[in-house]
Amino acid sequence: EGAEDTSTRVIWLQTLSGMCDIRISAQRPDFSERRQLSDCSDDELIVLAQQDCACAISILDETAKPYPTATWESGASGFMYQPVINFPEHGWFEWKEHGTCMLEYAPSGAYTEDWRLQDNSRNLAAHLVCRDSETTTNLYVAGAHAMLAVNRVMAIDKERPLQELVAECMDDRHRVHAYLDMEFSYAKSDNDNDYEIVLSTLPWKEGQTLSLDWVSGFDEDVPVMTDNKGNKWDIISFRPDK
Repeated sequence: EGAEDTSTRVIWLQTLSGMCDIRISAQRPDFSERRQLSDCSDDELIVLAQQDCACAISILDETAKPYPTATWESGASGFMYQPVINFPEHGWFEWKEHGTCMLEYAPSGAYTEDWRLQDNSRNLAAHLVCRDSETTTNLYVAGAHAMLAVNRVMAIDKERPLQELVAECMDDRHRVHAYLDMEFSYAKSDNDNDYEIVLSTLPWKEGQTLSLDWVSGFDEDVPVMTDNKGNKWDIISFRPDK
């Protein structure tokens, strides 16, 4: 039996095509007095650099043995917060408790993750990619749950932990901010239209609202949606509310 990790807040949202995974320390300091990266101290920037999130295309082989096996491909829209992959293995999956519990095993035995189905997450499902964004921007919706993933503009070509890279160039705040200017936000809704951000890699985003009423409309003959600001979103996958 291994040790249980209770130090990280982990949320995984899965659509028909893509997934978004957020892992943020449960002991992250209070950033309520901060409004942007330039407000943060050196120590606070290092804390932000320790976060670990990713979005990708999910591929499940249900015939694989000994368990159905998932792989995650970056494809045209996937990206990671960390320049190095902390969880490089495929995932073995086993469903329990009538599908409300999903166990993920690392084939090496390095870890087991216990995923629990959230309330109001099995109706509308959408994976959209914004055409009109400066950088790759994904929106994932699963009922009353949504994740927004916005890639950093500056590419990182070094395969090292982000906290090491940030610590080394702390005197160059422009570079540090470019490394950390990357959003993974998880939001929940009580009315299926307005989603409140409750966890984000940019902490000052928490409490803000994502208005997603425009996601509910869908025309099968038009593979694009337009948000309330006029931005176009390509539909990667969509399942209407049952």
